[in-house]
Amino acid sequence: MFICTARSEAQDGDCALIPSGAKSKQLGSSPMKETQRKQCWLGCILLSLVLLPRLSFGDAVSVHWIGPEGQGGNGKWSIASNWSTGVVPNNGIGTQYDVSITGDSLVLEDILTQVENFAMDNGPALLDVAPGAMLTARSLKILDSATLLVETGSGVNVLDDSFFGPHSTVEVRGILNVEGNLLVSPGATVIGSENIHVSVPEPSLVFTVTLCVVGLGCALGRRSLSGS
Repeated sequence: MFICTARSEAQDGDCALIPSGAKSKQLGSSPMKETQRKQCWLGCILLSLVLLPRLSFGDAVSVHWIGPEGQGGNGKWSIASNWSTGVVPNNGIGTQYDVSITGDSLVLEDILTQVENFAMDNGPALLDVAPGAMLTARSLKILDSATLLVETGSGVNVLDDSFFGPHSTVEVRGILNVEGNLLVSPGATVIGSENIHVSVPEPSLVFTVTLCVVGLGCALGRRSLSGS
C-alpha cells in the first residue's frame, strides 16, 4: 500500500509516493501554498485511479459457469443466471471474482470484464471473446482440452502470468497481452501467436508446441515469446 506525502527534501508543492509503513521526514518550516497542495492531492487521486484495478480487496469470490440449464452448456457471460452465484462476475470495489469454466460449454464473453484468476479445464470448454469485448484477469489458465478464442476487435489482458496446458488451444485474432510470464506446455496449440504480446523483460519460457500463423500455416517447434 502506498500513501501520498509531501517531500521535505524537495521544493514546496512537490509530491511523492512512499510505502504506507515507511517513515517520512517532517515538512520544513516553509509552508506549502494552497494551490500547490491541491495540485499535489489531485495528482495522487489520479494516480490511485490508475493503480486501483491492480489492487485486491480481500479474498476473491469463487464462481463457476453453470449455463442456461444449471449443468454447463452454451450461453453469454453477461447473463447472471449462467453463473453459480447468480451474479455476473466482474470486479468492483470490495468484490473480486475467481472464475472457472469446465465441461462441455461454450461461453460468449460479450462485455468488458475484469476478474482475479480465470481458469478453463476438465473438458472441451470454449471461451469466445466477442468483437468489442475485453477480458482482464490477474492470471489466466487454459488447461486440458479447453479453447480460448480471441476474435478480431476484442482482447484479453493478463496482469500477471498465463499458462496454456496440454491439449489446450488458444487462437488469437485480436490481441492477447500478458504482463507477466507466458508458459505453454507440450501439446498445446497456439494460433495467431504474432498477436500475443508479453511484457516481461526476459523471454518467457515456451516448450515445444504447435504454433500457427494465419496465412502461413502451422509448424511444430520451439518459440520464445519475449517482451519488447
